[in-house]
Amino acid sequence: MIFIVSILLFNFYTWWRLRSAFLRGLPPWYSVALFAVVFFLALMPATCRLVFGRQATGWLADSCTVVMWIWCAWYFWFAASFAVMDLWNLAMKLCGTQWCIKPFWEGIAGIVFVILASIWGLVEANCIRYREVEIQSEKIPQSADGYRIALITDMHLSPCLRRSVAEKAVELVKSSKADLLLNAGDFLDGAGEREKSMAKMFAGINVQDKFSIIGNHEVYFGVKESEEMHELGGFRVLRESGTEISDWLYVHGVDDDALGNRYSMSPKKQGAVSYEPSEVAEKCAKRFSILLKHRPEADATARKQFDLLMAGHSHGGQLFPFTLLVKIKYPLGTGLYEFPEGLKMYTSPGTGTWGPPFRVFARPEVTVFVLTSSKPKA
Repeated sequence: MIFIVSILLFNFYTWWRLRSAFLRGLPPWYSVALFAVVFFLALMPATCRLVFGRQATGWLADSCTVVMWIWCAWYFWFAASFAVMDLWNLAMKLCGTQWCIKPFWEGIAGIVFVILASIWGLVEANCIRYREVEIQSEKIPQSADGYRIALITDMHLSPCLRRSVAEKAVELVKSSKADLLLNAGDFLDGAGEREKSMAKMFAGINVQDKFSIIGNHEVYFGVKESEEMHELGGFRVLRESGTEISDWLYVHGVDDDALGNRYSMSPKKQGAVSYEPSEVAEKCAKRFSILLKHRPEADATARKQFDLLMAGHSHGGQLFPFTLLVKIKYPLGTGLYEFPEGLKMYTSPGTGTWGPPFRVFARPEVTVFVLTSSKPKA
């Protein structure tokens, strides 16, 4: 409810400031028309859900989805820019100066900011960074020095994701010469023909194996349908289970907590952790162990048991200034962090875009982990 009220307030504030900037002195129906347009766009998420259903496909549903998400970014940027200018005006009035920004110029500045942010966001979303991270451990044998694991996360295959973004991600993974590809969830937000064709691109990546997990958006879209999309990409989904990649490497995947919140019969609802059993602990003790988890959160068991946690979810905020708010929820940010217990957690900023096809000051990435042995050479 708080989320819905916030959306309505953002849209009302956007309408009010645009009206003050451009429609003062004009007949009232101009303001009414602008109000109708703004709130039609604001209510599009609910309207699309009612008209097209949860798993909508087709050109009309896709077009409405794109317009809906672009407007979500725009009203957020409009409201943020207007708020900054209104705070400036308030400060100037309290100081007794005449440096206030007039409503008309507030409106012009807001429009210019939204246009520039949109252009920047489209460019940055397509500039996927290739990043290598070296991980050392005594559990890694010298014979495995240089073993490479590619990580993608938060692709969000959907009508809003440009095909060029998926193509760039696939190209970077192929060029990385990775031995293993891991996907930390939120692979999709749609399952139309366009999304299926993008998923099949990942099947063309030649690695020893590919594994993925269920993120919160797989839960929202439908777990069964999502698993089918992962399979199209050549991924095997680890559902609260692990696999022994070799005699020295173990990967364990967990479902996102949204599954426990959504389905009352989920074991996650009862607080169970699939990596607590002694047989899993034994595998982790003998091998370099990786926990593939969508959210960058590690409980006490994970911090003691695993060597490396790979996560995503936060997108690094994706859109400035929302990036600042995300840091409150996830203060560790993105990148590598080591817990006192020895667990290293890597939080990826994500590879694709969720919702609006923009990224502003939250560059996407394909991460490649290069594993090396810390044992002294004989």
